[in-house]
Order: sequence, then structure tokens, then C-alpha cells
Amino acid sequence: MGNRWAMTQRSSGRFSEEAIHTAVFTRRALLLGGVQILALGAVAARLNLLGQNEDLRSQGLENRTEEALIRPERGKVYDRNRNALAINTSNFRALLAHTQVSRASADRSVRNAAALLQLAPQECRALLALAQNPPSREPLILAENLEWDQVSVLETRQADLPGVYVDRTFGRQYLYGQIGAHAVGYVQRAREKDIERDSDPLLKLPGFLVGQTGIEASQDIPLRGQAGLRAYEVNAFGKVLRQLEQSQPRPGIDQHLTIDIELQQRVYDRLAEGLEDPRFVQAAAAVVMDVTNGEILAAVSYPSYDPMLFTNGMTAEQWDRLSNNEHAPIRFKATRGEYPPGSTFKMATLLAAQAQGFKRDNVFECSGSVEIANRTFRCWNRRGHGEVNMVHALRESCDCYFYELIQQVGWDSVAAMAQRLGFNAAVMPDFSDENRGSCPTREEHFLRRGQEWRIGDSVNACIGQGFILATPVQLATFTARIANGGYAVVPHIVRTPMPYPAPALDIPQAHLAVVQEGMWEVVNHERGTAKKAAIQVEGQRMAGKTGTSQVRALSQNVDEFENDWQLEVPWRHRDHALFVGYAPVEQPRFSCAVVVEHGTSGSKAAAPLARDILINTQALAQARGYYR
Repeated sequence: MGNRWAMTQRSSGRFSEEAIHTAVFTRRALLLGGVQILALGAVAARLNLLGQNEDLRSQGLENRTEEALIRPERGKVYDRNRNALAINTSNFRALLAHTQVSRASADRSVRNAAALLQLAPQECRALLALAQNPPSREPLILAENLEWDQVSVLETRQADLPGVYVDRTFGRQYLYGQIGAHAVGYVQRAREKDIERDSDPLLKLPGFLVGQTGIEASQDIPLRGQAGLRAYEVNAFGKVLRQLEQSQPRPGIDQHLTIDIELQQRVYDRLAEGLEDPRFVQAAAAVVMDVTNGEILAAVSYPSYDPMLFTNGMTAEQWDRLSNNEHAPIRFKATRGEYPPGSTFKMATLLAAQAQGFKRDNVFECSGSVEIANRTFRCWNRRGHGEVNMVHALRESCDCYFYELIQQVGWDSVAAMAQRLGFNAAVMPDFSDENRGSCPTREEHFLRRGQEWRIGDSVNACIGQGFILATPVQLATFTARIANGGYAVVPHIVRTPMPYPAPALDIPQAHLAVVQEGMWEVVNHERGTAKKAAIQVEGQRMAGKTGTSQVRALSQNVDEFENDWQLEVPWRHRDHALFVGYAPVEQPRFSCAVVVEHGTSGSKAAAPLARDILINTQALAQARGYYR
């Protein structure tokens, strides 16, 4: 018992000692934990205070949300066979965010960037002026089209370039240069006048490209796309604190044209080649159209220009050469050139006369001149044509026949018919770069000019002179509507579905047949004015009409048909040469209009070009197999 008791006592003593140690440890842990909790509380309180101070500081700096547009990629332009005509290229630019740096820093950045990029001294001075007095809050463009080594230099020297950064945007490239320059057009940086007339905020982005001519201008809105949006939080100094949200831009809509770029190339080359005597063809325009649906297969203006000069910028010397060239390479002659149509207009006069009851075999005597209202109006053939009916008058282009006819038909009937056939109005709904020409009624003439219409005006107008002006695309449309049996096809250059068949013009087929017969004989009869330009290939033959329009009054002792004298006068004083035609005659499919500025003679200068263009058109169509 004693031993057990002793053992029990020893055991009890041991547990008491352990309990004492445990109690001491627990008190220390509690004390230490309490200190830690207090410390954490103090830290949390401090952090909260700091957060409140930062909030107060942010409020004091007036943090705000700003939005930045993300530029979309511009739509591409293709021809009817999906050959790319206008595409986008990457463009690396150096920009200065002048709102995020002081004026002194901006000055230093411009000088350093100019030195690294080897900019000309005058460029550097201009940039320094802009950096000190920026026109807007938008970044300042220091340089564009940077090479990769230039980008690398700027990136590695960032410490010396506060506020400077490299931005990637899109440039424009035209793959066929002068061949498609007028039809496709070109883009340039948005100018003040562009921004004033268009509220789209995209135009305010530095270097944003806007269509200026051609399809680039006419279809600019669908081509440019829709901007994306990036929202930032910035402080009062313009420093970006964080990005809030972003929506992606929508690229522009690609445009598919009716143009066949291979045919366009062939037509341009043919105009550039001209004739054996280069004095005849120095400036010209040609349009080829599908008479069944109005698709324009080629629209060429010669001479042309490189559109990249306008997109990338040109020197003052280059601009001077283009703008002061008497052959007007910048003007799209096919749609903006306005010319007296001359005798090509006579088909409209004949159709109006038939609508008034005149018949194919009504005959007038041509003695070489007609006396009207105490004035003498001469035929081109001063010796006269003798007795002439409608077909003969068209075939041999007898002016006196039309002088007699207009006195009985009246001008307003002719003007109304001509307007139905495509004169006196812009005819291309998808192309804004177009003039409307002139073929007024008596009332329209009075409203425009404040002058009464006189009989002499009618005599001149009925043969396409006087107040009558037309563009080559109007002449091609006029010819197409005659060739297709009197359907009002609408010429267009963007390949979109059009009404088919086109609305009828309510011109009797018998009336059209008389005109078509005359146009056939112009080219294929031994007395036709264009007999030397006939197409000899069966199934491809053409019909047409020559025209020679005066640019100044002829001397009374000059025979208009003897045109060689014109080569002795300055180029600008010579007559214009015109031809309109269609082929194949058996089943008309293509119309063509050619105008050779100051080419002296429709039969000599314009008809041979039109013949070769229609031969090329039919050959290419047959090879491709898609026109039928």
C-alpha cells in the first residue's frame, strides 16, 4: 500500500507540473495573438485610411472616363473576276501623345524622334510648331510608313522619347495603278472640309483615310466600316489609369465592280497606242457597256495618273505637272468629260421625228446648205447629198436633212426623246463622280440661262451642237438603249442586281429598226462615214455612228470633212472626234462610246479605236464564256 501510495503521489506530481507548463504557454499564446490582432487591425485601419485618401486624391484630380475609337479595316475593291484592285497594307506610324507630357518634354521628344528618323529640318520645324500648339487632343503624327528598323529604333530609345509611341494602322495600295485610277479612285487623309460635311467621328482619327474620287468616294461609307470603341479611366492630366471596356471594329464592306480589269487594260493600251499619226489621239475616253443589264465593263480615261501619288503624297513639282497638263490626266473623261456629241446625236432626232409621224422614206433635198431665219446653215458636204431619206441621212451624216426635219418636228420633242435615252442627267446611281451634260427643253433653257430658245438653237442642237453636251458614259447608255430594243438599262459599276428586264421606253420597234438600219450602213455600206472601220468577222460585226463636234466656229470657206487643215492649228482648237457603236449586230450585247479630244474626225480617229475595242470585248467575252 505504501509503495502504491508513493507511486501515486509521484504520478500526481508529474501531471501537476505539466499542467502548470501548459497553462503558462496558453497565456503567452493568447497574449501574443492579441498583439497580432491589434497590429493587423492597425494595418487594416491604415490601409482603409490610405484608400480613403486615394479616393479623395482621385476625386481631386477629377478622374474621368474617356473613349477612343478603334479604326476599322477599309473594305477592298475587286473587279468582276475577283481580281483585287485596291487592298490594305500595314502602316507603322510614330505618334506623340502631347496631352500626356509637358511642352518641354514634347519639344524634346519631337527633336529626338526627328533625329532618329532622319526627318528633314523643315519637317522637324513644322512638327515642333504643332507640338507646342496642337490643333486638337488627338495624337500628333510624327512620321508614317515606317520601316521595321525605324520602329525598332524608336522602341529601344523610349527613355528619350516621352509621349512617343508606335501605332499600326492601314494604308491603301492600288494594284493596277493608272489603268484603274479613275474608276477605282483614291483615298487621302480626312481634311477639314471632309470633317465639316461628315459627322462620323472616325474622320477625326489622325490619318484616317477617306475616299476622294471614283468608287473610293462613291462607296466610301460602306468601304470605311464601323469603329470599335475602347473606354479608359484617365486622370486630370490625361494619364491612362486603366482600360474599362472594348468593342471590336467592323471592317468595311468589300466592293465588287462590273469592270473587267483585263478589258480595261486592253482598252487603255489601245487608246495609248493611238493611230499611225500620233497627232490624232492625245487625250481620249472610252466606255464599254453590256446592253442587256447596264454593267460597265470598261471605263477608261487617257492619259491617266498614279493614284498612289495622292494617297502617299506628292511633291509640288509632281502636282504642277498633273494639274497644268493640257490633256487633263486627273479628270475622269468617261464620266466628267462633257462634249458636244455632234452627229452621234442624230439618232435621237430621227426617233423623235418618227414619233411625230415622219416615215423612213420621207425625203429632203440636200444642196449643201439651208437658209433659215436669214442665216445659212451648211452641211459638212458643201457639194450636197441630193435626195436623202432617214437611213441615207444617218449613213452619210447629212446635216441638211436634219435642218429641214427640225423645223417640222420642233425642238421640245427631240429634247424629250433624248432625255429618255440618257441625256441631260447623271445616269449612274452608284457613282458620284459624274457630270450631267446638257440637253434642255425650251423651258429648261430659259430657266437656266434667262434666254429664249431660237430656231437657230434648234438647228444646231438637232445635230448635236450648240447647247448639247454629253459624257461618254451617257453616249454608251444612249447607244445601248437603241441596240437592246428600247429598254432603259441603267449603267452601273458596282456589281449589284439590277431590274431585269429593264423598263421599256415605249419606243416602237419599227422606229428603232430604222435607226439600227442607218447605223448598220454607217459602218458596212460603201458610202458610210465609218466604212473603213468595219469589223469583217462574221458574228462580230458592228453598227455605229460617227460624230465630229466643233470647239470653235468654222470659217465659211473651210470644208468640215477635209480635216487635215486642223492639224495645222493648235491642238485645243481642233474638233472633237466621236464614235458610238454596238456589236454583234445580230444579237446586240455590247455598246461602246469613244471620244478623242480634238481628234479632228470621228471617222478617222474615233471609229478605228471603237472597232478594235469591240473586237477585244467580244473575243474576251467568248474566251471567258460568262457574258452569255
